[in-house]
Amino acid sequence: MNAQVDNLLDMARLESGAVSLRREWVPLEEIIGSALAACGSSLGKREVNIHLPEDLPLLYIDAGLFERLLVNIFENTIKYTPTNTTLRVDAQLLEARVLLSIEDNGPGLPIGREESVFEKFERGNNEATTSGVGLGLAICRAIVQAHGGRIWGENRLCDGRVCGARIILELPCEEPPAEDGSHAADVSQGNIPL
Repeated sequence: MNAQVDNLLDMARLESGAVSLRREWVPLEEIIGSALAACGSSLGKREVNIHLPEDLPLLYIDAGLFERLLVNIFENTIKYTPTNTTLRVDAQLLEARVLLSIEDNGPGLPIGREESVFEKFERGNNEATTSGVGLGLAICRAIVQAHGGRIWGENRLCDGRVCGARIILELPCEEPPAEDGSHAADVSQGNIPL
């Protein structure tokens, strides 16, 4: 019940614009690792395969909100897939954007409703057998939009049939600030900010 109330409050804050982003330069692999750790034993026997390019830039994001976003996606995967399935996380750099995809081997998204699962109080297949009120992916969309990106879902197809879901996030890449050595000069002269 507490988690559902927290989700409702988070959604209200995000929609009202009352959340100010605490952006910092963060490696994507760090956020993915933190989100998987937060899911802990609920991942069960699921194998997680992570494929990130070595030249992936740092992201200028609110690390706490972005971790929450990934936890929500991973929790959805946990709810809707058998325990012995595989979760795959991929990222790629396309021009000035990072594409992050998370895919599973579950029943997929409801056909024809792939976009609506990101709306408030919408739920996927097997909703009678899973807990929740349908806010997890709506919160994900609000977080991604607050970062100037977009999120969508699609079904994975194998031999013409649905063999899982894929959630894709597109985030803009920003140019990190140039290292001008000013902090190093302060430290070398004993001017360490407190």
